Amino acid sequence: MFDLSTIPIKSIASALIAIGTAWKGVISWRRRRNTAASDSKRRALTNAEQLEAYARVVWDLIVSNHQGWLMSAPTRSGYRYEFELPALADGLSTGDGAGDVRLEATWRGLQQLVGDANRHVDEVYFSDFGGPEEALAVLERRAYPVADRALALARRYRRQFVLPPRELGKRERDIAQDIRDEAIVKSGRPSVLNLPARIRYSLAVRRCSQDTPQLPIYRSRWRALKRRLKRSLRRASTTSREEQ
Repeated sequence: MFDLSTIPIKSIASALIAIGTAWKGVISWRRRRNTAASDSKRRALTNAEQLEAYARVVWDLIVSNHQGWLMSAPTRSGYRYEFELPALADGLSTGDGAGDVRLEATWRGLQQLVGDANRHVDEVYFSDFGGPEEALAVLERRAYPVADRALALARRYRRQFVLPPRELGKRERDIAQDIRDEAIVKSGRPSVLNLPARIRYSLAVRRCSQDTPQLPIYRSRWRALKRRLKRSLRRASTTSREEQ
């Protein structure tokens, strides 16, 4: 006859309790990990949407300045020209991993690029060889690469966190393509040895020439020289009157 007293019931019960406790811990850990991953994805989506909206604001700024030139509105008229790129706010932290830190570093680099572009525009605006027209040209030349890098960083967020691509209509796709093409053109002609980049540059130049004609933003050197001479004469006359 089978003797039940030989079965270590207490040991088996303790083992089952330990296994159940460990399994509950694993389930709790997986739940916390999934919750943290979902929160990181939401923050990444917010960052991507913020970058995409920022690129659109920069593009609208460039177009608004172009409309002023199309209306032949002088820079000192009532038309509101923009001589400064909008500041890029800080993004949300998505975690402490190596990929998260790289994304944050790229974001901060983009913020520094915006500040450098605005300082460049100010220097040209108040320079003796520059002025409002030249400042607008510098702003456009620096704005397109900023918008292109913002869109590129948004794509990195979506790709790293496996987020669906942004749904774009035809106009939004055209705007994104225009930003990309103008950024390629503004970066200059690549080396002949870099054949893929040279092809992309040629295609971008062709599309830009077909879409919007280049507006006469740059002044001639003669007009800039005349303005500098007038300023010098004005300062000389003011100094002579003060000495008298």
